Amino acid sequence: MTSEKLMKGSVFIGGIITLGFGVYHFLVPSLYWAGYMTSLPDELVRAILATNFFLSLSLSILGAFTLIIARRWTNDKLTRLWVWIMSGLWVVRAAYQVVYPQGQLIPGLAVIMEVLFILTALCFLIPAMTMGWRSRKKSKPAVLKDRPDT
Repeated sequence: MTSEKLMKGSVFIGGIITLGFGVYHFLVPSLYWAGYMTSLPDELVRAILATNFFLSLSLSILGAFTLIIARRWTNDKLTRLWVWIMSGLWVVRAAYQVVYPQGQLIPGLAVIMEVLFILTALCFLIPAMTMGWRSRKKSKPAVLKDRPDT
C-alpha cells in the first residue's frame, strides 16, 4: 500500500471518529445529564444544551467535510491546510483532557477518552507531517539541472 493511500485512510478514519463524536454528543444530554440539570436555573440549562448542540453540530460538520477531503484526496493546499487544522483541533483536545480530565465519574473513562483523543490526533498529525506544510517542488531531472531556464 502506498503512503498516499495510508495517509488518505488515516484521515478518513479520523473523519469517521470526528463525525462519530459529533453524532454521539447530540445524545449526551439525554443519556447522562438529565438527572444533574433539574436543580439548575432554566437559563443555565438552555445555555448548556445550546453549547452542546453547537459542539455536536460543529464536530459533525468537521467530520463530514474531512470525509469529503479524504475522498477527493490530493496533495493540494486545501487538503494540507485541512489536515493541519484537524491535527491542531485533536492535539489541543488531547492536551485539554490531560490538564482538565473529563469522564472521571465512570472509573477508567477519563483514560479511555485520552487514548481516543490521542489516536484521533495521530490520524491527522502523521499525514500532516508527512505531507508537510508546502507542496514539494518537482526538481528538474539531473540532465537538465545545469541548463539555464529558458
